[in-house]
Amino acid sequence: DMFRSVVCAAFVLLAGSAAAEQVTLDRALELVNTQHPLLRAGAAGVDAATAGILTASHYPNPRTQVMAGRFTGPGLANPAPVPLWVLEQPLELGRLRPTRIQLAERGRDSSEFFLEEVRLGVLSQVRRA
Repeated sequence: DMFRSVVCAAFVLLAGSAAAEQVTLDRALELVNTQHPLLRAGAAGVDAATAGILTASHYPNPRTQVMAGRFTGPGLANPAPVPLWVLEQPLELGRLRPTRIQLAERGRDSSEFFLEEVRLGVLSQVRRA
């Protein structure tokens, strides 16, 4: 299957980098634990989810908008350009921010569980190989 092929390819790459080194089971597990692409991707997912907590804990940034145009209407003989500048600051009322932080923390927890599941799968494949 595809997973077994990825594990075998990882062993070939790791064995090539280890030159003529004898690879024991403990060494193979250590190498896979630090070098396997699925585990690296899972760790990157945990890092991204951790950054999401930081993002969720910050207040939203203000937004600005500039518009200009000619406005006409009843009683205006000569339409003139009218500039308009808008500054918005979103307000977070109630439990919006704490709820957003909790959701980000649960996303990180989910990423950590997924990483551990992938780690167990990869290491069990190495032990079987």
